[in-house]
Amino acid sequence: MASGRRSLLWLLAAVGLPAAVAIPGRADAPDVGEELRELRRQIQALRQEVRILQRQREIDQEQAVEKAGQQPKVSVGAPNLSFRSPDSKYDLKIRGWVQADSRWFLNAVNTTNGAATPRGDTFLIRRARLVVEGTFLEDFTYFFQPEFGGANATLLDASVNYALRPEFQIKVGRFKSPLGLEFLQSPLQSMGMEWSSVTGLLPLRDNGVTLHGDLLDARLSYEVGLFNGGPDGANAGATDIDGTKDVVARVFAQPFREGNAAWLQGLGFGMAGSWGRHEGVAARPGALLSGGSQSIYQVRTDNAVTATAEPDGAQWRWVPQIYHYQGPLGILAEYVVNSSEYRGGFGHRADQHVRLENTAWHLDVGYVLTGEDATYRGVRPRHDFSLSGGGWGAVQLFARYSELHLDPKAFPTIANPAYSVSDATEYSAGVNWYLNPNVRVNLHYALTRFNAGDFNGKDRPSEHAVLTRVQISF
Repeated sequence: MASGRRSLLWLLAAVGLPAAVAIPGRADAPDVGEELRELRRQIQALRQEVRILQRQREIDQEQAVEKAGQQPKVSVGAPNLSFRSPDSKYDLKIRGWVQADSRWFLNAVNTTNGAATPRGDTFLIRRARLVVEGTFLEDFTYFFQPEFGGANATLLDASVNYALRPEFQIKVGRFKSPLGLEFLQSPLQSMGMEWSSVTGLLPLRDNGVTLHGDLLDARLSYEVGLFNGGPDGANAGATDIDGTKDVVARVFAQPFREGNAAWLQGLGFGMAGSWGRHEGVAARPGALLSGGSQSIYQVRTDNAVTATAEPDGAQWRWVPQIYHYQGPLGILAEYVVNSSEYRGGFGHRADQHVRLENTAWHLDVGYVLTGEDATYRGVRPRHDFSLSGGGWGAVQLFARYSELHLDPKAFPTIANPAYSVSDATEYSAGVNWYLNPNVRVNLHYALTRFNAGDFNGKDRPSEHAVLTRVQISF
């Protein structure tokens, strides 16, 4: 607008100066006054037009700002595609990720009636998920996650959370059962490629409602919920077939997260547990898996059973858990006791019961060679991998020791010792390479040793598995 004013002054000068110069020399001097009055009227008119133009421009600017404030805000880039309302009360984020794996076995996986079975070498899409999450009315958040890996698409998560206060929140829908520390971590961020035997003795996703929150500046978190009661090592079905419910509770403390002792800031520990009653096949546990994700234990369903082996009675679990992250070092460990009551089985009538107490524990250790911090939420490289730029991303070494012990009373009544192992010990080691925040490559070796689980009472041969993965998130 300043340039417009300057232009107007030059115009007035160009018009008025010649007239002013010419006036003294004119013979008809009596008309000078009239010309000056006319010139003043023209200047006033021009000034009024300038003021009108200035105000019109201010109105246009105000309308542009108001219009921009009424438009939704769209953001495209890491780590997701997001949409947000002008008042920020509503937002929606879309992201996804894929894990392309391979499994290579260096020996026969197991034997059936003395004959070696195929080794199970395969390429597979381990996980392929699209995540839709966001906020509405400021205090409500939602989370939807379908799974497209495997033979059939399925809905893994569908939940809504109401955060009245940080220490008082309610979540309802289908989501991870708040028990296992390892399983509550996203597969995108975990050090291991597959879950340990601990997770095999816990329910995965379930339908229910929880009350949860953070206390003492997030130094203490809690969660108490009521769920349908999912099977061990598997996701619950769409409905609760047996009509019973599980009560699940978890507390987790990070007492030094804001303290002066830096070496204790990454320490967290807690306890989780569940209790419920189950009847029928709806609560039958899923198959337990080896380090190479091969089935090593399941409730028997063969024709030799006197009466169908199925859960009938109370089931309880308790899970002490701990992690510690300090600089490039990460440690995560947990232990589980799973006590379940069954009826029927081989040599048992339908009214005969047996209580089984199965246990497992694991210790995971990771160290980032390139110096980045290891955290429960994964590793973020300081420098992305680039052949031209010289960056190599982040490189993490990983090791795991895990034990699984199944109650001897399960054999041969509930599980067939010719196919199901009584104990399993896993030794795993590998390298995780984070090329950038969106791409990760894994190479792991898993040795699993077994007791029982083979034909004629022999021990199942040890499993030697080489696992690879290319993980892409977008």
